[in-house]
Amino acid sequence: MHRDTDDVARVHIQALDRVRIKGNARYLLASHEIVNLRAVAKRLREEDPRLAEVLPDVELDVEGFEKRKARLARLDLSESDALFGVTWKSAYESIKEIVLDDLRWNEENKHEKASM
Repeated sequence: MHRDTDDVARVHIQALDRVRIKGNARYLLASHEIVNLRAVAKRLREEDPRLAEVLPDVELDVEGFEKRKARLARLDLSESDALFGVTWKSAYESIKEIVLDDLRWNEENKHEKASM
């Protein structure tokens, strides 16, 4: 199950609406997509050559990433989907932000690592 921190923050803010979201309830929030981390790594390497040094070069199986849309787990998300919506960042976008933030941090702090 994947949830981006931006998505989780948005749901927490929505949950403050006591008229729409009743208290004393628990909601299961989960992505409807299956994450293929090899496909994410491959796509990130293709889009940004700097990542070739930090992400593994992987091969995809013959089915590829886009065909892996079948649900492996059966979850009833109808109540949380109705209350909070189903518009989430994709796993790819979420992972991309994390990887690029890490790359930027490493580039900005390269001089500090060298002096250690």
